[in-house]
Amino acid sequence: MNKPSLALLLLCCAGCSTATGYEGPRKAAEEVATVEGWGVTLHRVNGKTIGVNASGVEVLPGSNEFELTVDASNYHTTGPEDGARFLTMQAEAGSKYAVTAKRGDGRVCAFPLDMQGDPDFSHPAGCLERR
Repeated sequence: MNKPSLALLLLCCAGCSTATGYEGPRKAAEEVATVEGWGVTLHRVNGKTIGVNASGVEVLPGSNEFELTVDASNYHTTGPEDGARFLTMQAEAGSKYAVTAKRGDGRVCAFPLDMQGDPDFSHPAGCLERR
């Protein structure tokens, strides 16, 4: 592989990593939940900064608090108009979630993803909070 191709490969993979939202060594996939932002930018979880190149973040089961910003051009949202927003969700080990809004609803929540990667809009794990 020539050097430009290797550099391009490394650049493409830089945005593929999943951050860890907990202290200590990385845990097995069945011990954590994975959370991705769709139309939102996840900045912090439980006070820990999430890297800008992360495609998602692994969290421990239980209650997790996210600080995020919403790309308002994606959908109409409820809650504060400017600045950071907060979402507390209950995560289950081995599950995957997307923080997004149901089309036509506008409420930003953490929705579990099914085996095909589609959100289950009927069972949000947590939604934006007003502060």
